[in-house]
Amino acid sequence: MCIEDLYTTHLLRSLCSAPLLVADLVGVPAWDADLVVPSVVPKLNFEQKLGHLYEDALEILIRASDRYELVAKNLQVSDASGRTIGEIDFLVGDSRSGIVWHLELAVKFYLAFLDGKGTERYPGPDPRDNWINKLKHLQERQLRLSEQPETRELLEGRFGIRNVMTAQRVYGILFDQIGSSRESRPPAVCRSCRRAKWLYLKQWESFYPSLEAVRIVPKCLWPVEMSDELMGSLVVVPVEELKRQARERCILFCDQASGDVAFLVPDDWPQLSD
Repeated sequence: MCIEDLYTTHLLRSLCSAPLLVADLVGVPAWDADLVVPSVVPKLNFEQKLGHLYEDALEILIRASDRYELVAKNLQVSDASGRTIGEIDFLVGDSRSGIVWHLELAVKFYLAFLDGKGTERYPGPDPRDNWINKLKHLQERQLRLSEQPETRELLEGRFGIRNVMTAQRVYGILFDQIGSSRESRPPAVCRSCRRAKWLYLKQWESFYPSLEAVRIVPKCLWPVEMSDELMGSLVVVPVEELKRQARERCILFCDQASGDVAFLVPDDWPQLSD
C-alpha cells in the first residue's frame, strides 16, 4: 500500500470511530454520524490545510453512505450587498429521519497550561488559536448561521429547504502538561476525549533522558490514532533534530516504545496567548 493510500485509510477510519473532542452543546448536538469507510476510496490531497483535508475526507464518507445525501459543501452565505456573512461546512440530508442537517466540522488541538496567575488556559500549537475563543465563535457565529434570514432565503430559493437542524463534529486532542498531577477541564470538552501530553524543550532531559530517536507525526495525521502500521511509516529522526525543529514551533512526535504522541514546544511558548 502506498503512503497516500495508507494515510487516507487511517484518516477515514479516524473520522468514523475516533472519540470526539466536543460533546453536545446547548441546542446543538454532536452529529451522531452513521459512517463506514468504503472499500474503494479516492486519494486525498495531503498538501492542503488540515481543515480542508478533513472536510474532503468527511465528504468521501457522506457520499459513500446509503443513508446520507450531500446537498452542499462550503456553502457561502451573502447579504444583500454581496458581502459574505458566513459559510456552511455541509448540508446533509438524512433519509432515515428526513432531517436536513447544517453540519459544522472542526479538527482542533489545545494544550492546557496554568499562566502566571494560576488561570488554566487552552491555546493551540499556534497560540493565536485558543479554545475559549473558538468555542465562543462556534456558539455565537458558526452554529447560528442557518438561523439568519439570508441563509433561510438561500436554502429555500436554491434547494427548496425550509427547515434545517444544526449539528457539529469537533475532533482533536487535549494535551496536558507532562508531569502535572491535574487533569484539565476545558468548558464543553468531552471527559472521554483523546488526551496526550506536552512538554517544554527545557523539560526534555527530565522525562526522556535515554530517548535517542523519535518519529515526527506530520500535521495531516495529528488527529489520527496511531497504529503499528501507521507508526512504522513515519520518518525516524534523531532527538537533536526534533529539538532543532521545536525551537521554532510545536512539534508532535511519537515515542516508538510506547506509541504515545506528545507535543514538544519552544521554551517561550505560548508568548502570543492572551
